[in-house]
Formats: sequence, C-alpha cells, structure tokens
Amino acid sequence: MGDSICFYNVADKTQQLFRRVKSLRQFRTFADLYSQYSPESVGSAPEDDVAQMVADTYTIYTPEQEKQWGVVAIGI
Repeated sequence: MGDSICFYNVADKTQQLFRRVKSLRQFRTFADLYSQYSPESVGSAPEDDVAQMVADTYTIYTPEQEKQWGVVAIGI
C-alpha cells in the first residue's frame, strides 16, 4: 500500500490518472469479491447482479487465471 497506480485512456494514452493505493483485499473468486461490494463501487451498472459482473469480468480474465492467481480488490 502507498504505491501509485496509473490509469490511462486506451484511445489516448496522454490522458492519465494517478492514484495512491489505499487498501488491498484478496479473494478466492470474482464472485466472492463482487458479493462484498455494490455494483457501482466496482464500476458496474447499478442493476448488475454478481453473475453478470462475473460474466463481464470473464471477457477480460479467464476462469483459469482466476483459479491460478486469485482476485485482488485495490482500494484507491
């Protein structure tokens, strides 16, 4: 914690946002993580349920990656 993380616009990498890491929480699965947070707090639509958020996440990370590495929630 205390490290900086940089987010950038994929279409325009000159648009950057730096934030300091305030907390880290480890979870076994994305479902475990999403059950602890509101959809809005993790960047999802208010009406999304845990199953939808997990399905959306699996378009980026595979279930195999989730199983191998686990899941981390980064508080900024």
